[in-house]
Amino acid sequence: MATIVSLCSVIDVKAKIHMIREDPSDNSVLACAKEAGAHFIVTGDRHLLKLGQYRKAMILTPSKFLETQKATEEEMRKAAQGIDRLRSSDRRRGWSGAKEIRRWRDATKSP
Repeated sequence: MATIVSLCSVIDVKAKIHMIREDPSDNSVLACAKEAGAHFIVTGDRHLLKLGQYRKAMILTPSKFLETQKATEEEMRKAAQGIDRLRSSDRRRGWSGAKEIRRWRDATKSP
């Protein structure tokens, strides 16, 4: 729980959204996502899930969100393995994200 709290921010919502008529209180979730620039809205609410996406935010159930994150981690692992195969001269001249991916890989390695 401490990890989740450390990743949270308080958002001052000024936007008024009137997209969901069946349950107007759901519009506050959309307004918050807009103000925060959210990439995901994780919910079990059927009205929000019916939208599928709002602006750039994908609206997913918790289980679908976890599947998405697991797939992203696997892609990062594969990218990190590819970077390990680069010659050191390629690393110096090459891709700027190599150090970040190696750092991520090293931080997430199992002991």
